Amino acid sequence: MSRNMRASSGMVRFTREKDEKLANLPDSFSEAVDDRINTLLVEGDNITLTYNDAANSLTIAAAGGGPGGISDGDKGDIVISSSASVWTVDSGAITLGKMANLAANSIIGNNTGSAATPIALTPAQVRTLLNVADGATANATNAELRDRSTHTGTQAAATITGLATVATSGAYSDLSGIPSGGTNYFGSNLIVPAAGLFISNGLNNTALGTAAQVANRTVITPFIPGHAVSIDQLGCSVSTLLASSNVKLVIYDSDSNGRPTTILRETANIDSGSTGTKFSAISSLALTAGKVYWVGLRSSGTQTVRTLGVGATPVISYTNAATPVGQGTLILTETFGNAAANWTYASNQHSNVAAPLILMRVA
Repeated sequence: MSRNMRASSGMVRFTREKDEKLANLPDSFSEAVDDRINTLLVEGDNITLTYNDAANSLTIAAAGGGPGGISDGDKGDIVISSSASVWTVDSGAITLGKMANLAANSIIGNNTGSAATPIALTPAQVRTLLNVADGATANATNAELRDRSTHTGTQAAATITGLATVATSGAYSDLSGIPSGGTNYFGSNLIVPAAGLFISNGLNNTALGTAAQVANRTVITPFIPGHAVSIDQLGCSVSTLLASSNVKLVIYDSDSNGRPTTILRETANIDSGSTGTKFSAISSLALTAGKVYWVGLRSSGTQTVRTLGVGATPVISYTNAATPVGQGTLILTETFGNAAANWTYASNQHSNVAAPLILMRVA
C-alpha cells in the first residue's frame, strides 16, 4: 500500500513533509562531497588540480609527460631526457656493491671470442683465456732465478735450439777443429774404404794370434769408427776346427759411459767345423764416427779362432796384480742357442782373454 493511501490523517501529514525533505537531499549531499574532495586534494610538484563545480568534475594533471610526471634533467647519477622516456646512468656511477653477487672463485669476463655480455668465468675458463696450466706457480724472484742451486731437473739436449750438432749426436766427427782425415785409434778405417773392402776391430797391423774358445761364452771388445761407415757383413777366421760347432758374431751399442748396452746385430750360425775366414750377411748397419761400439764372438764349443795381437787390442782396464795386466775384453756366459740379449755391464766381466778378430765389410 502507498504511503499516501494511509487512513490516518496525522500519518499522511508526516509522510508528505518527510518526502519533501528527502527530495531535496541528493543535490545538497553531492555538492558537499565534491567540495570536500576538492579541499582534501592538494597540488604537488608537477601535479595540478582543476575543479569544475558546474560540471561536477575534478581533473588531475601531471606535468613532464613521463612516468610519475618526472621532468628531464640531471638527477645526480641519472640523466633523464626525451620527456622522461630516456634514462641514462652516469659512467662509473654503479659501484661493485650494487652489482649482483658473483659465484665463489669466479671472475667477470667474456670468453666467447667476440663482443658479448660479460659472464662469471670459472677458474678453468680463466686459465684457458690466459693459457696457464692448472697448478702453475708464479715465477721466483730474480735472485732465486739467478741462483744455480735452485735449478733442478734435466732437459734433453734435443729440445734446446741453438746447440752445436755434437751436443745431440755425441759423434766425434761433429766436433769442430778435429784433424782432417779422421783420428780413429780403435779401428782400421782411418779412411773410408771403398764398398766391398773390410775394416776390423784391430788398432793396428800387429801379428794375429789364436785362442781356443769356451762353449756358451761371448767375448767382446770396443770399436770406434774413425769415419761414418755402413757395413753389411761380419766375419771371423777359424784356425782350428771343431766338428759340428758354430760361432755367431755380434755388435752392441753403448751408453753414455761407453759400456755395452743394446744388441744391434747378430749373425746367423757361422760353421766352425772347418777352417778359414768366414762371413755372414747382416742388415746394413750405419756406424757413427767417434761412437763406441762393442764387437765380438759367441761360441758353441772350443774351436780356435784368430785373435788380435796384444798391441792391437784396446785396453779398457788393468788388474792390480804385482805386475798389472791390461784387460781389453768383456766376457759373458750365455747359452749359445739363445738369441743374444741386450748386454748388462758388470765389473767382473773385465778380462784379458784375447779379443777375436772381427772383420766388417763396407756396404
